[in-house]
Amino acid sequence: RKSSGEKDWVAVAVNYEGEKITAVAKGPVSFDSETGAKDDGSDTAGIFTSSDFGVTWVESSDETGPYTHLAASFDGEKVYVAVNGENPSILRSQDQGKSWVVVDEFPVAPGKWTSIATDYSGDNVYIASESAEEGGFIFASENKGKTFSVRSELGMKKWSGIYPQNWGDRVFLTAYDDSSIYYTKDVGASFEVAATMSFINSSLCVST
Repeated sequence: RKSSGEKDWVAVAVNYEGEKITAVAKGPVSFDSETGAKDDGSDTAGIFTSSDFGVTWVESSDETGPYTHLAASFDGEKVYVAVNGENPSILRSQDQGKSWVVVDEFPVAPGKWTSIATDYSGDNVYIASESAEEGGFIFASENKGKTFSVRSELGMKKWSGIYPQNWGDRVFLTAYDDSSIYYTKDVGASFEVAATMSFINSSLCVST
């Protein structure tokens, strides 16, 4: 166990009591002794967990990777981490990072992950991907991230965020260059427009 120290944090998830925290931090700066090239760790990150309100931390795995986004259930036990890079995948844990399972099979090639979220139970998982210049897909799982299906009723958009209700079955979604806020209440089987803003903002955010 150790203090987290000063790190370049890129994502954090906290349980409802604030006691259990899971976070992703970029790797340390390093230099190649032969070429002198500098690696600022921007392509790799580590996963860290705390079970005492952030007083002490453990590194969840000795391995680092292109981890970019994470989500956790309301109790902090079920954790999902988006892994980008050459072979995009999802890491899932049912015990706050003590053990991990890699999910790398998807109905279509996901491309680059841009957002990940789960409902309060941690059973339903949502991931947004950027598959091409014109946009990407929403993937959804109803079995704790074991398998995923594509939710593409809205067509390909440049999704920017996924925001589940703390208690409830609605999930809100935002997209870059889109003034509408969408929602689903059936794990992405259908979508409706929750609101249309009078302006387009590249960083729309919803809190529910």
